[in-house]
Amino acid sequence: MAALALSLAFGSVIVAEAQIRVGGYKAADTNDAEVVEAAEFAVEARKENEGGPLSLVSIKRAERQSVAGVNYRLCLEVKAADETDAGEDSQHVSAVVFRSLQKKFTLRSWEDADCGETGSEGNHSSASLSPAAVTSLYTSLSKCKTVSTGVVSATQVCTGVGGYKLRLEYADARESITVVSPNGKKHPLEFWNVISNAFSHVGEKAEWRVTRKKGRNMPIAVIVRFNANDNSGDTPKQISYLAVAKITPEKICVTDKIAPSSTANQEARDAADASADKPCVEPPASNHYSQPPVNIGGIYEKFTVGRGSGDLEGMRVVIVAAGGNYHAIVQNAQGGAEDPQPEFVQVTVNGANVEFTAGSEKFSGRVTTAGLTIRDSSGSQLLRRKPCASYFASRP
Repeated sequence: MAALALSLAFGSVIVAEAQIRVGGYKAADTNDAEVVEAAEFAVEARKENEGGPLSLVSIKRAERQSVAGVNYRLCLEVKAADETDAGEDSQHVSAVVFRSLQKKFTLRSWEDADCGETGSEGNHSSASLSPAAVTSLYTSLSKCKTVSTGVVSATQVCTGVGGYKLRLEYADARESITVVSPNGKKHPLEFWNVISNAFSHVGEKAEWRVTRKKGRNMPIAVIVRFNANDNSGDTPKQISYLAVAKITPEKICVTDKIAPSSTANQEARDAADASADKPCVEPPASNHYSQPPVNIGGIYEKFTVGRGSGDLEGMRVVIVAAGGNYHAIVQNAQGGAEDPQPEFVQVTVNGANVEFTAGSEKFSGRVTTAGLTIRDSSGSQLLRRKPCASYFASRP
């Protein structure tokens, strides 16, 4: 009898466990403490995995399933920014979080989704979370790996989506993006040509428009904020464009330049979703730089010492970009063994051509990869480009 009772009791445990394991999803209160804890865990886990900013805006819908533990299926509103940044657009995602019997959480899935309309707070439909046809994913442009540096240039590699990567390129106080395909092929977007050739920098993130195919994210376009200086008026200002680039097997290039407006973000997404058949934007003739543009900023010098006198002869020009303009530290040797007295002057730049006045002398020249060919009333000379260390390491 005791054995039978034990057998029945053990059997009831098996039946009860089986019932727990086959439970379906049921609607859960979005304000439930365990639901909130699961949602916060999902966002933190995703943020740690992606390495960029991410915060929870709200829980749109929640479902729970009793297994050997609990599965939480959540539809969340999140944004690719810290909680204090109210300027970022939000997006909807579907996340599945598992909580073990030991109350340890695991993020099982994270996908873009359309949460749809919900009813009153805390009372949500248990309908399945439907994936959107085209959705957005965000990757950081501020947490990238530096792969090369120059005197006034640098290249960084940034994480992308679906096997794609982005190369963030800086040269002469300007920035642009090159898309790198999964096969390693590089596709320069040339923002400094097709958007603006003014001093510029890109935003802190890239927005990828993606579709889902066989469980994988497939990018169809990428959107990047491009901030360019505008000195056309009396007061310098900055214009913030959105650059839209299509991603197709045949071509990756900029197709749209979205001007600032209250609807610019949605305009950019609409343009991205329709970009596949659009032509590439061609740069205006007045905008064209070589790729990458010539680095105007740098250290240029040519000094010699007179054999008989020991006097220093020659010139050093250190050009820097600051405040939307170019400036130079000019040292023009006029004899003597010491470094000549520096003079700080403003430089006028037109493409690769420069002009400035130091003392009573007017100088003009052209910057190339070799250096600065400078002219004054006495003739011309080539000032060789020097590394930064050659100047600053020798300062007292």
